[in-house]
Amino acid sequence: LEHAKQQLQGENKQTQAITNLERLQELEQLRLEKQRLQTETRNLEADKEHLVLESNEMSKRVQSVEERMIAMTAECRKMEETSEELQQKNAKLNAQLERETARAEKAEAQCSELANESRKTLSGLEHAKQQ
Repeated sequence: LEHAKQQLQGENKQTQAITNLERLQELEQLRLEKQRLQTETRNLEADKEHLVLESNEMSKRVQSVEERMIAMTAECRKMEETSEELQQKNAKLNAQLERETARAEKAEAQCSELANESRKTLSGLEHAKQQ
């Protein structure tokens, strides 16, 4: 009986040793898993920080593009207004050119008429001198 008791205690110690060994192995696996997760967490935090910086840079670029777009839109409006003003001035100048052209044509016609009258008068004087 004593021998059986000692044998049972020995088996219990072996079982405890095996259980302790299994627990140590499990703890080691958990420690390694914890290290892996901590490393992964640091990597993810670094990625997050990089993405935040990249997002800030993109926001600055977008803002810059928006500002340039607003400035270009204002410049286009100003150019359109200038174009309209120039078209109006061009129309006025074309109307004035038409008036001046008509006036010049009228003056040329009057000059031709006066030249013809002068020739007739000179011809009449020449004819009167000859008589």
